[in-house]
Amino acid sequence: VVISFLLGRANILNRLYPFGIAFMGAHIILRNPNKKIIISTLLGTFSSLGLESLSYILSGALIYVFFKKYKGSSKYPLITSSIIAGGLFTIIRLIGFNAFEMVSIYDMILILFEGILVFTMTYVFSFGFPVESIYESQISNEKLICTFFTLALCISGIGSLSIMEVSIKNIACILLIISLAYNQGLYVGGITGIILGMVAFISNVEMPFIIALFAVGGMLSGLFRDLGKSGTIIGFVLGIGIISFYVNGLGI
Repeated sequence: VVISFLLGRANILNRLYPFGIAFMGAHIILRNPNKKIIISTLLGTFSSLGLESLSYILSGALIYVFFKKYKGSSKYPLITSSIIAGGLFTIIRLIGFNAFEMVSIYDMILILFEGILVFTMTYVFSFGFPVESIYESQISNEKLICTFFTLALCISGIGSLSIMEVSIKNIACILLIISLAYNQGLYVGGITGIILGMVAFISNVEMPFIIALFAVGGMLSGLFRDLGKSGTIIGFVLGIGIISFYVNGLGI
């Protein structure tokens, strides 16, 4: 429920909010839908957009009704189900735009792009799985990447929330990188850093710098994990220090 709420808040450029609908679509396609998760997702989008989230709420409701009615009688392949979810979302968004405001070509392109994102992320979310599974078994690289994308978008939904001017999103990213680097090693630490830097900070102009920080920090954390938890943390700090030094010089 918490993850679905945060994914509902995740956005691109503070304008497009396709990730919550995609997560909800994947949940409906794969399982008997839990109404708490669906409501939580839509509330997450509403908490960011207010009344402007009406078209998202209606598209989510339409996806739920469609698959609730037809999933039992017709077994759709996953790729087809994802296309249907993206198509229903795009139709409702286009109708909503036409009903309340003049639509420019740019707006239509944005809506189509958002619909493609819903299709793509519905498919990606379908391959994600609970975080605790990462520690228990051998998993494919594809499922690992899909899971990290889900977690990164979830963290992105935290937004600019801070405590005493300390960013909760930054703390969550660093904690996740260090934890996975300690448990899984250099490869997973580096991949986690790259994906978190790219996805969680997608709207940040310093994203390339953040990716470099997290990637090198994650790799060195995994490299130093044989020294225990303290060594893993020291490895991350060294990685951050090395990149910061080369980018900013001694001033940092």
